[in-house]
Amino acid sequence: MKIFDVTIPVSEATPVWEGEKGVVIQRSAEIGEQSDYNVSYITLGLHTGTHLDAPFHVHKAGKTVDMIPIEKLIGPVQIVEIPKSAVVIDHTTLAGMEIDESIKRILFKTENSNYWNDNLAQFTRNYIALNTSGAEYLVSLGIEMVGIDFFSISDYHDLINPHKILLEKGVVVIENLDLRAVSAGVYQFYCFPLKVIGTDGAPVRAVLISGQYPDTGKV
Repeated sequence: MKIFDVTIPVSEATPVWEGEKGVVIQRSAEIGEQSDYNVSYITLGLHTGTHLDAPFHVHKAGKTVDMIPIEKLIGPVQIVEIPKSAVVIDHTTLAGMEIDESIKRILFKTENSNYWNDNLAQFTRNYIALNTSGAEYLVSLGIEMVGIDFFSISDYHDLINPHKILLEKGVVVIENLDLRAVSAGVYQFYCFPLKVIGTDGAPVRAVLISGQYPDTGKV
């Protein structure tokens, strides 16, 4: 059994979507004459680092983070590697991939992962993601959760429609995964968002596990 932490680290150096405020971490107390403890505060957007998008992100009456069943975020997941030649993940691209339709969670490893090689990536509009036809194709397969290795599941030039299509159908969206250390295949996925009430998104800790479990022999 091998465990892969696929979560982007959060610090004041963590990049954010263009125009968003960056992370601020402040120490309010330090061990010394005035305090027996170190105490810190953090200010960050709820779509910072590896995070979950809730339906409320794009639908006024959509479910918020605390309403999403945790069961959707735990279980078998298929990692699909998108060809280097792809400029967008559309219906044609997905139809040509070997997607196991019995697995309802899918993560896309793309050329985006290379952006994380230089310590922490900076935001760029030049990333690979789903367009409208790709989102519609995933919905037709009955996918319940989808994730990607950069800031948005949606192509920069088709930002709103893929989000709306997926989230309207209850598909959970995970963005900014670090998939550099994993290959295509089937894993066990564990993803735990902060249980923030009434919000459109939340940071998550996401982990993949490969291999067999000694107690059951199951993958």
